[in-house]
Amino acid sequence: MDGKYGSSGDNYNETWCTVRVEDKLPPAIVCPPDVVLTCDMDYTDLSMTGEATAYGTCSGIEVEYEDIVVNLDACGSGFVQRRWRVKGSTGIFCTQRIDLTPLTPFDGKVNWPKDKEVNGCPNNVDSGVPTWTAGPCDIIGYSVETDTFKFEDGACFKLVNHWTVIDWCQYTPNAAGWNGEGYYTHTQIIKVFDDTKPVLSDCEDKMFGVDANCEHVLTLTNSAHDDGSANCPTGWLKWQVFVDLWADGTNDYEFSSFLPSSDTNPTNDTNGNGINDMYVKPTANDGEVSVTIPEVISGSMSNHKVVWKVTDGCGNVTSCTYNVMVVDKKDPTPYCVDISSAVMENGQVELWASDFNKNSFDNCTAQEDLWYTFEEMHPVINDTIISNKLVNINVPHYFKGQGVFVDFYPATKATTKTSYEAGEIQLWKPELQSSAMVFTCDDLPVAKVRMTVWDEKLNSDFCVVYLSLVDNQHACNPPGGSRIAGTVANEGAVGLSGATVYLDANSIEYPKVESTDNGGEYAFESNTHGMDYAVSASHDVDYRNGVSTLDLVLIQRHILGIAQLNSPYKVIAADANNDSKVSVSDLSQLRKLILGLYENDNLPDNESWRFVDSQESLDLANPFPFTEVIYLNNLSQDEMANNFVAVKIGDVNGSVDMPNARANGSEVRSSRTVNFNSTDRAVKAGETVLMSVTSNDFADVYGYQFTMQLNGLNYTGIQSGALNINESNVGALSNGVLTMSWNSDKSVSIEGETELYVMSFIATRDGQLSEMMSMSSSVTPAEV
Repeated sequence: MDGKYGSSGDNYNETWCTVRVEDKLPPAIVCPPDVVLTCDMDYTDLSMTGEATAYGTCSGIEVEYEDIVVNLDACGSGFVQRRWRVKGSTGIFCTQRIDLTPLTPFDGKVNWPKDKEVNGCPNNVDSGVPTWTAGPCDIIGYSVETDTFKFEDGACFKLVNHWTVIDWCQYTPNAAGWNGEGYYTHTQIIKVFDDTKPVLSDCEDKMFGVDANCEHVLTLTNSAHDDGSANCPTGWLKWQVFVDLWADGTNDYEFSSFLPSSDTNPTNDTNGNGINDMYVKPTANDGEVSVTIPEVISGSMSNHKVVWKVTDGCGNVTSCTYNVMVVDKKDPTPYCVDISSAVMENGQVELWASDFNKNSFDNCTAQEDLWYTFEEMHPVINDTIISNKLVNINVPHYFKGQGVFVDFYPATKATTKTSYEAGEIQLWKPELQSSAMVFTCDDLPVAKVRMTVWDEKLNSDFCVVYLSLVDNQHACNPPGGSRIAGTVANEGAVGLSGATVYLDANSIEYPKVESTDNGGEYAFESNTHGMDYAVSASHDVDYRNGVSTLDLVLIQRHILGIAQLNSPYKVIAADANNDSKVSVSDLSQLRKLILGLYENDNLPDNESWRFVDSQESLDLANPFPFTEVIYLNNLSQDEMANNFVAVKIGDVNGSVDMPNARANGSEVRSSRTVNFNSTDRAVKAGETVLMSVTSNDFADVYGYQFTMQLNGLNYTGIQSGALNINESNVGALSNGVLTMSWNSDKSVSIEGETELYVMSFIATRDGQLSEMMSMSSSVTPAEV
């Protein structure tokens, strides 16, 4: 034992016991001092406000806090009362006050959105927003109220934005003494418009013709198109038309859409601008506007000026100006007379165009001021300097063509006289208002001449006149030569113009060919004496001219002996197949001709016209054969009566249309009408259609013919009813054309409900039967 407790050698005992250690002293807490912050500081930042400390017998006491009063306004100014306590102990606490003070208040300087103009009417108009420089504690907001003011028809509009900015830190409208602080307003105007201008469709100079009284009522039309904008399109266009009659610089009439619609009197001045005005309605886009000048414009030529203005709904304006001429564009009316004359010893005769005039007149030019020339040619009209000399309409001169100068008068060139005497050029004499021309032996016996009448505006028209020339002095027929002439006319003595006449002889210069003139006359000049000649004629054109179902009726009655044709020439005309007799086969060929079934509409065995020697005596019962060639043996003198009777094959009633002789012809046709009836109904494509035909007025009918146009039907056949009719009476042509010709040797009358015949078709489309066919005269003229 060393005397130390617990060392080696000690004797000891150990025991356990629990000792309770208690801190009987309460902890203490110390708050940080009260602080004053500005409103932009974070009062929850303890590094700025400080932190409470707590202590006791034992160390390590934690603290916590609660802001029991937060008395701050919207702008962060006021105070906060903060309670600090020992964590876990609610009874030990202290209180800290934190004051937050405002900064410099907002000065009200706002950058307001500016007024603006926007083109093209966009979907969304960017108005902008107000901006400002605010402090960290400021609470500033804005609002906008927009008023939209649309112009007419919405083609453009105005936006009025009422902006309001409020500083909520100063805006206290309910507080006593508030004087509007923190409240700011501004009005912004935005104009939204379309700057696309309308486009006028017509701005070209105009020329209008006067009427038969040399007057014109001037009507002007125009239209315009405005593309505008998709968001504010133009619904209408307004017009202003200013008319300066006589182009003297003063507007005489104004037509305007900006006037009251009640202004319908063109002789007043409603808007007070010194111009007679009248309301004109606006038009739709591309609509036509028309204005008529209230006073009649007279005279052969006058100049005027027109200004067009068109305005769209957004006030865009397009204008243009053009000139208007009112001129005499009407041709004179020529009245002419055929004349006769004789060639002189030199084989020439000079005649003036005015010699053929018989009271020609014009709507504007006085008769005494009309000009006359030949063959639609005219002299030099406008001032032209030739060889340092002035040439115009008032200077005598030779000319050709359309104002082509040849020579002065009297002639200065040796070739001028030669050309003039040969009839190649004309001579103009202003004092006679006429040109002269030389006619020669080449124009014998009849010259076809165009006498041309001109007015002062060079409008012209002509009439065809005939100059009959005789050679009394035999200037054109040298010794040993004679004229062979004659006439080609029908049995009624109506001349056939345009027929070809042949003169043949055993000489190298023969055969000679001439065409008959307007009176059917022909002549061959200077034929050598002592020779033999043969004269014949031909006119193989227009086979169907004058041939109709009525001719079939007359020929059929002739064949049956009911009523004989009363002239040998009609019997010749009835011989359609040229077999020297009249029979049923002639009827068959003529019916096919009427129905249009022959290629080129020609008879297969005959010519269109036959020409019979007028001196031949024909047997009425049997005129065959007949003479078609006139022979002249050992010519020794003029032979002037070699005449032919022209016979139109198929035409036995004299209805042929002879050129230039219509008034003398006799077309024997009934003026009555017969109506064919059939029941209308709907048909289907592919259906076989049977159409029964009746008539309420089929009385005393000898025959009829017509053309039918089919549209959606194919003809398949015909069946007789009360009429004896078959396929020979029908012609099915191309392009849906159907022709029909029926006749009887005696008149036929059938009661209204009786079926005349039945036609069958196959429908090629759905439709109404009445709309799938129509009658016409396009091939076979409709007649009864």
